[in-house]
This record gives sequence, C-alpha cells and structure tokens, in this order.
Amino acid sequence: MEGPELSKPIEQENLETKTKIIIKNLHDLLENFSDEIPQERIFGKSQYKVRGNWFQGVQSNLFLAIYLGLIKEESFKKEIEEFFSSFREKRKLAITEMSKGLRKDSFVATTREEINTANSFIKKALGILEIF
Repeated sequence: MEGPELSKPIEQENLETKTKIIIKNLHDLLENFSDEIPQERIFGKSQYKVRGNWFQGVQSNLFLAIYLGLIKEESFKKEIEEFFSSFREKRKLAITEMSKGLRKDSFVATTREEINTANSFIKKALGILEIF
C-alpha cells in the first residue's frame, strides 16, 4: 500500500479552506484564552494560555501554515521552530529528571515570556495569513 503523494500541489480551493481554518484557530487561541498565570496549578480543561495544550494548538497551526507554504519568511519560520523545539526540550528534561528521581513530578511552569512569544507569533502569522 502506498502512502499519499505529498509532492502534489494543494488545490487552490482546498488551500483557501485550510487557510481560513488556520486563521479561525489562531484568532481563537489568541482571543479566547487568558494570558493570566494562575497561582495554583491548572488541571483539566481551562482557558489559560499557560497550559501545554494551548502551546500545542499554537504550534500545530503555525507548523501547518509553514507546511502549506503560507508562511514563507525563513527567519520567521526559524524563530517558530527554535522556540517550540526549546519549549519541548524543557519539558522532556523535566520528565527525564523525574524518572531519575531528581524531581517529584514533571511539571514545568510556563513563563510570561513564553506566552508573549507565542502571542507575537500568532499576531505575525495572522498578519501574513489574512492577506490571502
């Protein structure tokens, strides 16, 4: 069984639909989640940007926009890739340290700087995507 042919160009109509979905998702991530960093640890579903799931949503939509060729600026793509690589590595290190008994759990607090950086990526991406 063969996999999908990824080198096929995406049909313009399909690309426009995907672009609209990415724009909607990025607006939702920017506007419908709080920048507040709660004093207590957050569990379950919540509308805070401190959650790893929020960052996963930002990453997924930005990486899809890059993959589709919607974000072309090499320096911006590199910034996005380096930020999310560092973000993931920080959390992987915590899990490794926990497994070695060096910490009691794998929790890593999200910083104000991480939220601000992700917000700025969203705003810049929206500025690019909303032109299409």
